[in-house]
Amino acid sequence: MTHPSLESWRNAEGDESGEVHDFDELEKLFSRNGAERSHGNVVLLTGVERLALDSVSFSLADSCPSTYTISYDVTADDDAESGIAVTRTIRRPASFGDLMDGDCESFRMDDCCLTCSVKHDLAVAMKDVGSADCVLAVLPIGVEGTAVAQYLAESAALGELPWSYVDVTVANATRIDGFEARSFDDQPLVLAGHDEDDAIVEPRSTGVVQARLIREAAHVLVLPGMDDDSTTLHAASLADTATHRAYKLLAALAGSDATIHPDAHRADLHALFGTHDVRIEEEATRADR
Repeated sequence: MTHPSLESWRNAEGDESGEVHDFDELEKLFSRNGAERSHGNVVLLTGVERLALDSVSFSLADSCPSTYTISYDVTADDDAESGIAVTRTIRRPASFGDLMDGDCESFRMDDCCLTCSVKHDLAVAMKDVGSADCVLAVLPIGVEGTAVAQYLAESAALGELPWSYVDVTVANATRIDGFEARSFDDQPLVLAGHDEDDAIVEPRSTGVVQARLIREAAHVLVLPGMDDDSTTLHAASLADTATHRAYKLLAALAGSDATIHPDAHRADLHALFGTHDVRIEEEATRADR
């Protein structure tokens, strides 16, 4: 029995002529024209050491001349309620091989936390990149990339980014020297500063943060040790050395679908875009390590 005020529109059956709805036609009504769709790639680089972040980000940007690099760092600000200010540096693609100076701007951490402050600012900053299809975002020390990646994906879906959809990859930069010691370091993570007078710390320990950042990363970019005979994972696995132990620990911390790059300086930024392959470079298996 059909209620008189709720007559069926026969949506599931077709229109009044009996013609079935074309799914492709319906999709066009609720999506942008194919010519208007644009695609962006964003790599979020995380880490617990400024040296590693700077070194790896420079190499990645150098491998992709058309990339925009947006870096964040933390500084002390006594006038801010939180006591923290965030410095954003945007480096645009270089012209004719010249190294371009970055545009720097600082803002206070007014949101509930450092992660929220950075992700909100990053979405706004990305509007300035125009038609660029590649952005490398270097997050502050200790900030996890998952929440930032989710926010960027949602922003793109809402039309708040330069692209209609975006692939976001979380990568981690780490040094193999001292890796084992940092993993078991229960001292508070130092976000900025060098001594007790100017250091900015957070409650989480260095070891906990390093483990969380590696676990969430789709790519782990390693700065190899200076005294290694070889930077390959396979060579490091031939002897029970400190480097070998560090790689074994790194492999245990990384996700099963993560890619470990034993030499970050040989990694190409393009290889990080949308890559979720279960593999380890240098033809090494997890059993080897």
